[in-house]
Amino acid sequence: MPKSICDDALCHYPFVGSNFESHRKEFHSLQHRFSYNGQKVKVSRRADGKLPCPCGSETHARYSFKKLTSLTRLLRHPGAQESPHPDHGIDVLISANDPFSSTDIVSSMSIASQPLDSTLHSPASHSRYTPASTSTIPQDEDFPSAMDVEAVKEVARETTVCQTGRANEDGEGQSSNRCVVENRSVDNRQEAQSTEQGFEGTPAIPSLLRILMTLAEDGLLSDDDPGFQDEYPQERDEGDEDLMDLGAEVGSTPPNTARVTLARFNITVEPVYNLTICTECNKPTRYEHVHAHQWQKHYKGLNLPPELRLPRKLEILTYLVILGADNPRPVPSKPIAPIEGIEIANGYKCMLFGCHDAIFGSSRSLRRHQLESHPEVPVGDRVSVRIPCQPLSVFRKDLRYVELIPEVRFTSSVLRSIVEAAENCHLLQHSDIFTVASNEREKNGVFAQSRWDELLEGVNITSLTRSISTHERETYTSFKRLRTVAREYYEEVSKRLPKLPVLVRRYIASSNPNDLKHKPFRRPQELKTIIEDADRTAQFLTFLITTNDTPIESFPVPLHPSLQSQLEYLASELKNEFATNSALKDLFHHTIWLTLSLPSDEYIRNELMCPFTRFLIAVNLKDSGAFVRASVIPPIIAQPQWCFRATAAEHTLRIQEEYNGDSMLAYTSRVQRFIIDAHSVLFTTLRQNMNLFKAIASRQQGVARFNWNIERSVISIDGFPIAVSSFVDGVHRTVRDVESAIERLFRGCSYLDILQHIDDAMIPHNTGQPRWFRDRPGKGDVRYSFFEEAENGFQQFRPRLLDHLSQDPKFFTTVGERTIPKNGAILGWFSELDKIVRKLYYLISTTWGGGSRGTEIERLLYSNSPRNTRNVFVINGLLTILTEYQKTQSLTGAGKLIARSPAFRVNRLLILILGVAYWAAGYIGCRIGMEKGNCQRYFYEVFVLTGKPMESKDFSKVLGSLNGINIGVDLKLQDFRQLMSCMLISSTSTNFFNPDDEDPNVVAAHESFGHSLEMGRSGYGLDSTSATGLAADTVAHMQQVCLKWQGFMRLLHPVLEQKVIRESQGVLTNSSSTNALISSQFQSLVDIMSERFDGFEGRTRSLIRTEIEFMGTQILEQIRNVRDLPSYRNPRRAGVHPAAREALRAVLRRKYDPSIGFTSAEQAELVNSVGSSLHVFGIIETGGGKSLAFLAAPFLFPRHLFVVVSPLIALTQDLKRRLLETGINGGSGAGSDEFLHWITCDAVCQRLKRVFVDEAHKIVTDSDFRSCFKRFPNLVRSSVPITFLSGSLMPRSMPAILEAMEINDVALVDEIRRYSGRRNLKYVVERIMQEGYFEKIRELVDRQNSRMGEQDRGIIFLSTLVEAKEVRDGFGFPIYTGDLTNGEREDAEARWRIGTLAEDRWMVATQAFGQGVDYPSVRTVIHKDPKELINWYQEAGRAGRDGLPALCHCLWTQVPYPPKDPSAIDHVGRLDMILFLQTTACLRMALAAFDREVHSCIALNGELCSNCEILSQVRLPSLYITLF
Repeated sequence: MPKSICDDALCHYPFVGSNFESHRKEFHSLQHRFSYNGQKVKVSRRADGKLPCPCGSETHARYSFKKLTSLTRLLRHPGAQESPHPDHGIDVLISANDPFSSTDIVSSMSIASQPLDSTLHSPASHSRYTPASTSTIPQDEDFPSAMDVEAVKEVARETTVCQTGRANEDGEGQSSNRCVVENRSVDNRQEAQSTEQGFEGTPAIPSLLRILMTLAEDGLLSDDDPGFQDEYPQERDEGDEDLMDLGAEVGSTPPNTARVTLARFNITVEPVYNLTICTECNKPTRYEHVHAHQWQKHYKGLNLPPELRLPRKLEILTYLVILGADNPRPVPSKPIAPIEGIEIANGYKCMLFGCHDAIFGSSRSLRRHQLESHPEVPVGDRVSVRIPCQPLSVFRKDLRYVELIPEVRFTSSVLRSIVEAAENCHLLQHSDIFTVASNEREKNGVFAQSRWDELLEGVNITSLTRSISTHERETYTSFKRLRTVAREYYEEVSKRLPKLPVLVRRYIASSNPNDLKHKPFRRPQELKTIIEDADRTAQFLTFLITTNDTPIESFPVPLHPSLQSQLEYLASELKNEFATNSALKDLFHHTIWLTLSLPSDEYIRNELMCPFTRFLIAVNLKDSGAFVRASVIPPIIAQPQWCFRATAAEHTLRIQEEYNGDSMLAYTSRVQRFIIDAHSVLFTTLRQNMNLFKAIASRQQGVARFNWNIERSVISIDGFPIAVSSFVDGVHRTVRDVESAIERLFRGCSYLDILQHIDDAMIPHNTGQPRWFRDRPGKGDVRYSFFEEAENGFQQFRPRLLDHLSQDPKFFTTVGERTIPKNGAILGWFSELDKIVRKLYYLISTTWGGGSRGTEIERLLYSNSPRNTRNVFVINGLLTILTEYQKTQSLTGAGKLIARSPAFRVNRLLILILGVAYWAAGYIGCRIGMEKGNCQRYFYEVFVLTGKPMESKDFSKVLGSLNGINIGVDLKLQDFRQLMSCMLISSTSTNFFNPDDEDPNVVAAHESFGHSLEMGRSGYGLDSTSATGLAADTVAHMQQVCLKWQGFMRLLHPVLEQKVIRESQGVLTNSSSTNALISSQFQSLVDIMSERFDGFEGRTRSLIRTEIEFMGTQILEQIRNVRDLPSYRNPRRAGVHPAAREALRAVLRRKYDPSIGFTSAEQAELVNSVGSSLHVFGIIETGGGKSLAFLAAPFLFPRHLFVVVSPLIALTQDLKRRLLETGINGGSGAGSDEFLHWITCDAVCQRLKRVFVDEAHKIVTDSDFRSCFKRFPNLVRSSVPITFLSGSLMPRSMPAILEAMEINDVALVDEIRRYSGRRNLKYVVERIMQEGYFEKIRELVDRQNSRMGEQDRGIIFLSTLVEAKEVRDGFGFPIYTGDLTNGEREDAEARWRIGTLAEDRWMVATQAFGQGVDYPSVRTVIHKDPKELINWYQEAGRAGRDGLPALCHCLWTQVPYPPKDPSAIDHVGRLDMILFLQTTACLRMALAAFDREVHSCIALNGELCSNCEILSQVRLPSLYITLF
């Protein structure tokens, strides 16, 4: 309500309202500055109180500064006789019929006749109005009309409210303290006691003021909420009665009489807290103000009989004192039972940390509170709840709300007793003390794998969770400062990283120094990531400080004594306001380094005592005692992991001077051991936890946030339903809005011919091909885009709008020879352009067939800038936007390129804005003083808002706003991207209920979101189908997906739309005819070019590669200096004795088939050679039966002794099993001196017939066995013949074996060699990216599982132990590696052989399992990054030993390093491995090193390798051109 009037007696507009300062500036200021005709002018108030107009016209002078400025801002300044925007029309004269006057002649203010002295307007000259300044008013003036009243109300509305602080709208939480200048308000105590008598005893107050006061008191000038009053009401004058006599009357009236009397006048006293309540308003008020409140709100103006009139204040106060209202009890802050008589409201309670009783009556008040009290909390994290509450005052000054205990209504006494029993035992409250689940099924997945719940046994959950400081809950007082220090420290460190050599940074980035990463340690892609990582590290350090200062019972966090002292010192310095950030950053560095390098004794003895593990438990434990999912933990670990490595890099820089500047020496000597997986330090445990939870997360499934209904017409996000039809309609509506907005933006400038020109150049049909816009993607000139191509025709269109606007008088005016821009109108035009740009972003995001991350489209360029190349192209006649997914750029070195084409109706508008409107905006912005850089953005960037680039927050805000309008929920970037993913993939599916009948372009749809098909399915919970891969022409495929999406959105080009056969509106996927039409139309545009370019590229690439391989082979052969290798085939080889067949029968027993006999002649000759005295090389392909030689020997010569030497434990275990199966007596022993003595003793030598060396190539390929093989010459000298068995012994290695065995006479050597190629094996070689190997293996395993039977098996060979364990953890397969114990290896092999479960039928292995294992039905062998051809060949040979087809799939990310000495004989085939991986010819031809002959897949009539499958699609003439 208005409170005061102007105290200047000569003020022409005396009503002040509630803000005197605003009134003073408008009517009493001495000078003002404002713009006039583009220039700043200053005017001074004249003696008559008016401000002159700069044009000099007297009719334009005004008392009100606001009216004068409105007049000068008109587009055309009015003439001397025109007078728009006159002063406020309240010069009202009051007649003798004034009902408020007690005499015929009343006083009024002199409005126009009295001159004003300039001194009256100085701050010191304000004086109270006196009767001497009045004049006589004629009696024939009318009372103010309704129009006058409205004019007065208009004056009141123009006043503003002055507050001493930020007051809430309802006034709750703090007082409003409105400004009322002392002695400037009318003394209301001079008001008459009764309404019938008017204003008795009123001094000569001007009638106009009394009119204003009466209107204000009647509420005609107040727009405030009538529910609450701003100030305490002013009391009426009660004459000379002494209220001090109140005490004499208190004791004479019974309380019940007082209560009944007060109830007659809407007043009651609440008995619990003695609150005085107005029962009319249902609100409490202070007892001393209740009389005035009743008078002003409920009795004033009423003509009542005496018995119903409001009693005197003394009488009311007497009754209130009797009932104790003068001594109210404090209302508790905690929830209370409802107070009778006070209204119950639905209020808001702030749930952020630190707010205990912050309750508000409106959401706006809550938001203001959270903005002021919790500015550091992101808006999305500002939590509140709706609660029932009651106001505790009717006045805003005293207003606060109290929370109510929800009232429970019981239907019976039994129900009441049940509820009371539940409340007494705190049924719905969980214990603060953590207890371990009684069985494994009840445990969280994380607890089941990590056993962390056992560490929490008996821990107070509240105490533990409060040890973690967050943005919302700063339990540590200096957390904010520590967070700032951490951010500054790591930002500085990230800038210093390049000072370290690349090799040192590669070591820092590698957890295993023996397997260096190729990418060096570097700063993250975005500064935001550094800040987030630093915040997490600061949180960890805060946890250590908190638990070190106040240990948590039953949850020890042991620290090294030196670290404890450092933490205490850091904590004290953080509280020291004089400590500089520079000193704190040094302290921070040393604290982090001590944390990494000084583990406690308790931690060394038990890794569960790791402080970081304890921190992970605390930070991921919820207040309820539940624990987060495994997928949440790895990102939390990754944040401090980067920071710890950054601290290690910084420490290396700091200490390198101690090592003469040798950073590598400094790193290896003092730093390395603390950031690798090798020692009992914090970083090792961190890495172990990372690997563990990544593996758990990959197997843990969840419920998708987005879910379709059965008809796929509604998709729900977190339970909120979104009708797809409303989304499509909203997009169409937005297109129409942009079209209308562009029409307004062009201000009558013709542009329809420009749109027609654009339309003619974007027809997606072969008939429109001659008119397509020309675009040269490879041209790198600055500012080049397709707009710059002369033949595209934009040179004539671009200046059109600029020329039109420059001639518009609403934008520019000319004074003499000067052109003056009208900035207000121009900025309004820029605002309209900004709205169009925002909506165009929304339309691009919704129609281009794929969601995008905010960072992908920030600074999107439509022309080449001086620093970056553009993103917008015209490809195949379609406007195509290429973005780069840079999330993993720091890992892979380059982002992933994604091509998308918005809808035709959007493209035409976008081209119009970029080509024409932006051209005008850049030039006009420069003219009005916009910064040069901001103006230049209009010539390069796509999304510009008044010269500023749109950022992720802007994109998110636009999406939230328009989605709120179109679909009813404000989905922002991340959620909207997932929604688009779900709808896009749904629209490109051909059949929802048959996953095998899915459109192959679903793969391309997933690719448009920058993830694989499998990742999309697991992330969004969609159907599971096998991936078919992307076509070679990625851009073409992505454009095709975009067109299909636009077909679903009903936004196809009109040429295509006419041919589409629309189905019923209920079908929310494209029909097969629509997809077929788009595919055919699209293919007709690109087939010819694509085929020709692809063919040329393929032939050229194949030719170059073939030539390089050919030259490389020649060079390598010359380096090796390989001569003709000797053949050891002995012409004196004896014929096969019939006894060999009987031995075969004895070995095979029931499996023996007399119609088949030996599998090959070489096998029979090898068995027969047991009785000869020659040293024999038995080289037969894996699975060819060479082990029959030593198994048949005891049956051929039962009185003799035979020794089989096996270099691998797996072979030994397999041999034991086969001895048991055949009934041969035998044992095993290690190659020790004791065994050598036994085998060389006379008794044994007399019986020893022959020694068999299995996998004999190990003699020259594996140094681990050379010391053992050095003992063999003793046997050779004893004339004991040796048989060397192998499936992959290269001819080039045989001389080296004879030399190692000291066999000098080649006449005593026989070579039985069979061609090792196996026609039933299918060889596949595929190059992949390192980060995608796990998903690729998953894909292969899933594919092969669908083809494998219960007896079939698979083996996955990994090149590193880390990868092997990662695959094991990810799939749950058994693992066979060299670091296992004998028992563990035996158990793993047994589990694999038995194959009870599906996951038991795969073995994850390293080389230790790869040679000699004999299982007939191995259907699949998968390799990842094999290094040597001989080991790969042996391991691949495990497949298909039953003769049935089998797959050998080799994945590689990089070729192996060549041998250090190229002149040395390559026994392991490392160079051959390189050629095998890179060849484009038949893969079998690259295996020539194993045989003296070589044959291709076709020649063998075998399974086609991956290269032969490609070659089968090449015409013979092309093949000859390529090869010859």
